[in-house]
Amino acid sequence: MWRRTVLGEEDDKLLTISDVARLLNISERSVYRLVGAGKLHGFKPGGGAWRFRRSDIDAWVEDQVRCRAARSGTKAPE
Repeated sequence: MWRRTVLGEEDDKLLTISDVARLLNISERSVYRLVGAGKLHGFKPGGGAWRFRRSDIDAWVEDQVRCRAARSGTKAPE
């Protein structure tokens, strides 16, 4: 499973926009776009900066892998 083998950290850790961008190997602007499109879910504690649960990001990545595999007709890695 991607969560355990690649990331190897606790699921409840809170991540910043910068953390998510680094994990997904995308720009911070792309993270903001994904949030704006409703594809990534985060929250703003006290109206401040965005925070994301590590488990939510892991689940989103796994969903993306499954969807891509389904579209291409291949089996998703386990």
